[in-house]
Amino acid sequence: MFRNVVITVKNTIRKLNQSYKYRGQFLRLQHNSTMLNHNNNNHHHQYRSITNSKPSSLSKYPKFNSTHGKNSLSNNHISSKQLTNISLDQILLNISKCNDYNSLTKYISTINHQYLNSQNSILQLITKWIKFNNKFNNKLPSFNALNGIFESLIRRQHEVTTTKNINYVSNLLTLYLYLYRFNHSALNILPLNLIWIQYGNRLIYNIYFITYLENLFNTNQNQLCITTLINKLKTFQFDQDMEEIKILENIPRSMILYMIEMKNFDSLNFLISRFLIHKVVIDNELWNLLLQLGLENNNYQLVTLVYDNYIMKDFHQGKITLDDIILNTKLVSQNSNIDLQSFGDSLIFQILHTISMNGDIKRTEELITSHFIYKSLSNMDHGLSKELCIKIIESYCYYKPNNIKSSSFNIPDNSVKEILSLIDVMLDNQKDLSSIDFFECMNYKFKNWTITSFNENKSDSQQQHQEEEEEEEEDKKELPLLQGNKNLHNSEYGIILANLSNLHEFINIHMNYMDENNHKLKTKTIFINCLLNHIMIFLNHSGIVSLLKNLHYLKGSSIIITNNYLDSISWKLILKSLSDSTSKKCGKIYYNYLKTRQNDIEITPMMYSQLIMTCMNGDSNGYFHDVLFYIIEYFKQYSKLSSEIKGVLDYGGQYDINVKTLLDNIINWQNSNENIEILLSKLKDIQLKPIDNPIKRQYLEKYDSRDSETLMKIFQ
Repeated sequence: MFRNVVITVKNTIRKLNQSYKYRGQFLRLQHNSTMLNHNNNNHHHQYRSITNSKPSSLSKYPKFNSTHGKNSLSNNHISSKQLTNISLDQILLNISKCNDYNSLTKYISTINHQYLNSQNSILQLITKWIKFNNKFNNKLPSFNALNGIFESLIRRQHEVTTTKNINYVSNLLTLYLYLYRFNHSALNILPLNLIWIQYGNRLIYNIYFITYLENLFNTNQNQLCITTLINKLKTFQFDQDMEEIKILENIPRSMILYMIEMKNFDSLNFLISRFLIHKVVIDNELWNLLLQLGLENNNYQLVTLVYDNYIMKDFHQGKITLDDIILNTKLVSQNSNIDLQSFGDSLIFQILHTISMNGDIKRTEELITSHFIYKSLSNMDHGLSKELCIKIIESYCYYKPNNIKSSSFNIPDNSVKEILSLIDVMLDNQKDLSSIDFFECMNYKFKNWTITSFNENKSDSQQQHQEEEEEEEEDKKELPLLQGNKNLHNSEYGIILANLSNLHEFINIHMNYMDENNHKLKTKTIFINCLLNHIMIFLNHSGIVSLLKNLHYLKGSSIIITNNYLDSISWKLILKSLSDSTSKKCGKIYYNYLKTRQNDIEITPMMYSQLIMTCMNGDSNGYFHDVLFYIIEYFKQYSKLSSEIKGVLDYGGQYDINVKTLLDNIINWQNSNENIEILLSKLKDIQLKPIDNPIKRQYLEKYDSRDSETLMKIFQ
């Protein structure tokens, strides 16, 4: 999709820089935007609307309101003057907009009594029903009475067989269905269905269906209501567009709000898609609620529906161009009153986060470009910010190509190469990008990297490691965690780089690629750190040693010593992995090397605590002097007891009286304000006591010795 990622980013940055040339033109051409906006008004399509709500700007970003209400009848219809010149169709429409029985009675009171009580008027159904309710049911709606009145009016017209009678029955049934929407008893749903079966016709099916849904919803059968609605919409064929549109236009807002409240994403995504297909307009407030729901739950499909069809609807191919900014033609949408200038960084980054985390490279780049162009012309920022760079990389890491299956071995996976090239370009302007920024997304990418049998670098790496094959054969037998299944995509452990040969191959492919393309040293360090983090999380310390070993022998040169590819973050990762092992010999080698690099890498209190923890992880016999060594070294560098050191000694003191004594001496010294020499003298004179009930822990000396021999070759 995006093969030349380096050129893409460079061209984007260059175009953004050039946008400043148009700043003067922007001021001179502002008057043109008014004319263009005026012309755009003539090309807007006429859409259907499911609500009468007034538009609200996105900047308000309203909170969800759980009230399940229909659109209220306009107050213009409720006045002290009785309506005399009004059509039956208008009356039916107004009745359909009534919220409840009380609003119905108020509206009916505004209509001329003679018009209501004419002999052949279907409105007799309302007047007789309201009269019955007032007299016999405490002014509450009785649907048994409504059914009886409806049947009596039908029987009165039963003898007549004219077309006029057919229209009368259809209109009477329509009115009956509107009135039945005020029902809140499940017992009354059966009579409704029986009357529809007897008198219903296809022309008003949509009215019956919405009434049936409202009866389900009003009787707390909400889930059945939503399921019935979605299943019905799925049954419509291509030649039934008008029937589907009539239902979509009249879906009660309360049902959509319920789906939002219940986070019913499948139903919402399907329903909104049907609205869009049939051009049924969704008001701004509902769009905002959908956007809020999608962002809060990181729902990619819902967020992209809102982004494409609401936020970017009026822009060609969903993108803001430089011309749009200069002429200011579309920054305010004419159809939905969206002011893109009101978009805050917080909302932009929420949308960007959801899009990038789902691997949508195209929308990520377009959103960043559009947002950045506006900011740059406003003289607010210049160049891609660190946060935007990270989001671009995330989109590439989480991208899932549709045309490459896990079983395809013949297609080389160049996705990591593209990401490394992109990072290398970004480092030109964003010097403070760190490997920590990419740990999470690169873990995902590494886990989903595909090894192919046609990799052009494979033969080279096999030749480089030929001298190590005999040694590694013995190692693999003893390291079940690092021994992957030969069938790469059915690995028992699910981590592709857990296989040592895969790990070697992966490192060689990408280190050689970065060398061939003259990538920066920092780019290589970021790659190595991301790989160290991946191995630390999913494998063990022996995996770290294997990585260092492969880097050491790469192209016959020691890049660890000569070029210092490992920075302070690298060593924090290495020692964190070490602290989960029993490899105290390896820890001593690391420490001795770090002492030689104190000018550029600080041995922090956390690092000391991790070295101490490695010693404690072994058996209870013989580790105290190793712990004491690091404590003495620590106080040669630091003058106070850190929380990290205190924490690890607290842990060890729970099981070892000697460690507890060590910690007590340190605390007493710190409280006495004595000089450091006195403390060091006291620590060296501690008399060891036998440990009661020592914890039985196994020191894996065999692996420690093997790994330490490897490290000696690397750090010699």
